[in-house]
Amino acid sequence: MMTPEQRYLFDVFGYLHLENALSPDELASCQKATERYMNTPEDQLSPGFGVDGQRYLHGFAFDKCLEALTRHRSIWPIVRELTND
Repeated sequence: MMTPEQRYLFDVFGYLHLENALSPDELASCQKATERYMNTPEDQLSPGFGVDGQRYLHGFAFDKCLEALTRHRSIWPIVRELTND
C-alpha cells in the first residue's frame, strides 16, 4: 500500500522511486539481462523482440528475472492499488 507521500509524488511526477525494492542480487540479474538484450544484435533476437524507435519490444519477456518484475512482491501491491484491482 502506498503512503500518502508516495501517492502525492506519483500524482505529481507520474512515477515512484522505490528504494530497496529489489535485493542486490535481483538488481544485478536484471541489469545483466537488460544489457544482454540491448547488446544483442537485432538479427540474433527471437521473433517479436527488437527495437521500435526507442522502445525495446517485449522487454519483460526477454529473461525470467525481468518477467518476475511484473509481479514482484514489493511492486505488485502498488500496481494493484493504482489500477483499482
